[in-house]
Amino acid sequence: MMINQQASKQASKQASKQANIFIINLAKSTARKQFITEQFSRLNENLKNPIPYHFFAAINGKENPDFPLFKKYNKTKHFQRKGNQLSLSQLGCWASHYLLWEKCVELNEPIIILEDDAILKENFLEVYNFLSSPQNSFEFFWLSIPSPAKRKRNQKYKVICNIENTENSIAQFYYSWANTTGYFITPKAAQKLLTHCYEWVYEVDTQMERYWETKIPYLSIIPFCVEPDLSMESNISTTDNMKNKKV
Repeated sequence: MMINQQASKQASKQASKQANIFIINLAKSTARKQFITEQFSRLNENLKNPIPYHFFAAINGKENPDFPLFKKYNKTKHFQRKGNQLSLSQLGCWASHYLLWEKCVELNEPIIILEDDAILKENFLEVYNFLSSPQNSFEFFWLSIPSPAKRKRNQKYKVICNIENTENSIAQFYYSWANTTGYFITPKAAQKLLTHCYEWVYEVDTQMERYWETKIPYLSIIPFCVEPDLSMESNISTTDNMKNKKV
């Protein structure tokens, strides 16, 4: 079905407020910053109202091993469930996303969070315009494709509705995502995550996808408008996971 016509009429009468995009980027990752900047430059080149995007200084866990938010990490529970420990770079990733959830609540407006290896697909602008419009009454969307793992990429979903005047659809998913390359989040959903993540037990993407606990609708927009550039070397090392097996 289509998003209802009444919402469409309201959308045409109201001025859309562009959603701010925050891109998580380590200060040392200048090539990644240039990579995503060039994509937005091309996208904004012919737009009357350029898409607003901002770089968010990612937390470098290796350089800040005592970062205050790391106290939320429950290493005992993590070890019991996963048999290893989160690395400092994984904790830095955790903190970066957590701080942006706080930023979303502080701004009291929806935002889009991207990681700096994001590839913007052909339908990104269409999806962005929908996310910024009054038609969008949803709390949260995964924007990136799920993990490269075949079982996650090929998971089943249920189309809820089509987005008017586009070939994009809103779909309900049920399986793990394992990818935080891009997502749309509202203050309501951000507050739910902040409440749920009072302690960090899993990797940030794993804890986010536990929708039966967070009570955040598990939705995405298809075709996916973002995907990670897998040719880039990851900034998130897991090599020190195995250094300390005992808790």
